[in-house]
Amino acid sequence: MADDIDVLMPDMDVQIGGETVTVREYRFREGLQVAARAQDFLRDLGRLFLNTDGSPVESVDLDDLQTLFALHEDEVTWMIAKSVDKPTAWLDTLNDEDGLALMHVWWSVNQPFFTRRLVTAAATRRMTATAAAPADSESSLPH
Repeated sequence: MADDIDVLMPDMDVQIGGETVTVREYRFREGLQVAARAQDFLRDLGRLFLNTDGSPVESVDLDDLQTLFALHEDEVTWMIAKSVDKPTAWLDTLNDEDGLALMHVWWSVNQPFFTRRLVTAAATRRMTATAAAPADSESSLPH
């Protein structure tokens, strides 16, 4: 049973800035808040991970992902702070090594949250593309 909980809630303790910090996957209500506040980040994340037809890209370069994090610095630091129950100002006190380590753990713990949203976005794109495409039977009808 404990293994099931670990899969459902993959929280992780990590040493950051000389203290043990628990990085949590967003709970339901937090997830709603994150999805609302980080719409631009989620859109760009979808562009990075999904083709225009909604299929997953072959691979994602870690440098591209880190660039995306940097481009959305305010959203990402807010999301990280929410995940560790700290004020965003606390992140400003971290050195680069601790900040990068925390960001990587945050991504690892919360990647399932983002993946679920990307899967939904991909399904929506595929359904939209399918609905917009002419049906095979229509194209074969005599005129």
